[in-house]
Amino acid sequence: YEAIDLSYRTGETFVSAFGKLMARLTGGTGLAFLNPCDAEVKEIAIPFFERVVDRQEPIHLALAGSNRRIVAAGYHLQVEKKDSAAFLFRTTKGRRPMHVEAERFHVAGESFTSAELIDVIRSRSAEFSPDAMTRPVMQSFLFPVICQIGGPAEIAYLAQSNPLFDVLTVPAPLHRGRPSLTLLEKRIEKLVDEYALSFDELTGDIEQAVNRVLATTFPKDIERGYSDLTSDLAKR
Repeated sequence: YEAIDLSYRTGETFVSAFGKLMARLTGGTGLAFLNPCDAEVKEIAIPFFERVVDRQEPIHLALAGSNRRIVAAGYHLQVEKKDSAAFLFRTTKGRRPMHVEAERFHVAGESFTSAELIDVIRSRSAEFSPDAMTRPVMQSFLFPVICQIGGPAEIAYLAQSNPLFDVLTVPAPLHRGRPSLTLLEKRIEKLVDEYALSFDELTGDIEQAVNRVLATTFPKDIERGYSDLTSDLAKR
């Protein structure tokens, strides 16, 4: 608890306190921590923000193609974006998503041409940040990544945003799923064996598994009996 007390103190933000706590817990490992909201980091990222502004059409086309392939393969989209999404946020009076319509960028009641927005980015870069789709690309822009190991949801979301690496001229890392395991309690294991449930059923569309189990456990004549009862009541 001493590390927590030393980190979470008056005057610290959640970000700075968490960073200090992690630094204390991992001291001596050489692990470095970066605050992505740091003003100097945003200055380094100015060329990246400019690419996002200048390449709106190819970004939208690449993401639309990626979305179609994912849906056609039978998967759902991790992130659904509006057609007007500009893939950037601006923080002035709160963090607001930017939108682009009729070749103008809009946010919090303000409107800019591409050139005007780039001028604002160059003078006030600390106000801008990536959205969910461009964040992993900006990460690789700042720190070139060879391989990224993630969980199932993260890998699925990277599958959606991966085409943006080429559009924004940033080398894409390899994506690998982290090793995982599923523990079954003895009681659950007995139920799985009793109803012959497969792992794929449990990790897929669970409603189908539930319906199959219900169909096998309901008395076979219950539907006929219910039909006879309703018919008899109707005659009375």
